Amino acid sequence: MNGKKVHPRHKNGIESDVLTTDLKQPLILRQGGKPTAIILPFERYLRLRELEISEVERRRAAWTELNALMQNVQRRSSAYTPAQIEAEITTARAEVKEMRYARRSRR
Repeated sequence: MNGKKVHPRHKNGIESDVLTTDLKQPLILRQGGKPTAIILPFERYLRLRELEISEVERRRAAWTELNALMQNVQRRSSAYTPAQIEAEITTARAEVKEMRYARRSRR
């Protein structure tokens, strides 16, 4: 922004030459001293948008894979009773809690 401060009395708090300046860093717009919007190069916006979409697709694929795995497990016949399964889950949770506690204690 070439070191210029935007005068709050300008229309929308933005000087016209700010919008035509090449932005090397994002420009943060403030209202009442609080950040309200950001202006950044369009190419950077596109990269951020692409990353956001990639993350959404990655999560969707992970959920799809997890659902397929759960359906596969549910189709298998089990010799375990619901009480035995619940006991295994309870034991596994306790083991995970112990591992987390031990890891935190080492810090």
